Amino acid sequence: MSGYVAGLAEAGQRIEAALAWWAAELGGVVGAESRPAPARSDLAFYLGPPGADQALVLVDRRAEPPRRYTLAAEIDDLPERLAAIRGTGRKAVSVSVLVDPAACFLRSLHLPAAALPRMREVLAQELEAATPFRVAGVHADWFVEGEDETGLRVRHVVLKRARLDPVLAVLARAGLQVATVGVGTSEDRALPVDLLSGGGRPIPRMLRGVTWGDGAALALSGLLALAAFGLLRTHQEATLGALETATVDARRAA
Repeated sequence: MSGYVAGLAEAGQRIEAALAWWAAELGGVVGAESRPAPARSDLAFYLGPPGADQALVLVDRRAEPPRRYTLAAEIDDLPERLAAIRGTGRKAVSVSVLVDPAACFLRSLHLPAAALPRMREVLAQELEAATPFRVAGVHADWFVEGEDETGLRVRHVVLKRARLDPVLAVLARAGLQVATVGVGTSEDRALPVDLLSGGGRPIPRMLRGVTWGDGAALALSGLLALAAFGLLRTHQEATLGALETATVDARRAA
């Protein structure tokens, strides 16, 4: 009987952890800025490692075969050249940026699974406590590398804003819409991160139009689900207590 009660308690804890995770995920949906879906972009912009020749590579994938451009990073008319590559059409042109891992600060952390619902806040606090970086001065994202009986292995990817923001500004001046900022030596070897996300999980496409009213309805549904779960747990505990009492009374009578 005690083993059954312990199993119910463990299952309840898992459900509560799952509900906390989804609550944290849905908390950033309402009022969040709608960003383009991480689909294949029209252009691909490659930012090499520090100390290289600073040549920037732009691949135009709107035609077959793709056209490849090599541009100097220090030229004054770089936005104008990018705008010329973009063209004069009215259709929005998206660009994905891929940063070489050598330009980033990558670290692996071992954290308890209970930190998952608040992973962004936990990593921000740990970053400022253990490194010279400050959250306001970096772009960052993370992903779970693995899990064992003691917790999660989390990969944290950090890039200085001073390195990325000038590139984003140039792309914006050229009229290009930045979809994602990935990290990797090539697209097929990129890490599962988007530095523009700030460590927040991407919003599913079906939830991008959620309003404050929808969020309130979701919150009310979650509260009702929690209340129902609490009533169910109370009923189960009362039933098990009555069974144990009846069993003890029967043994004494025998």
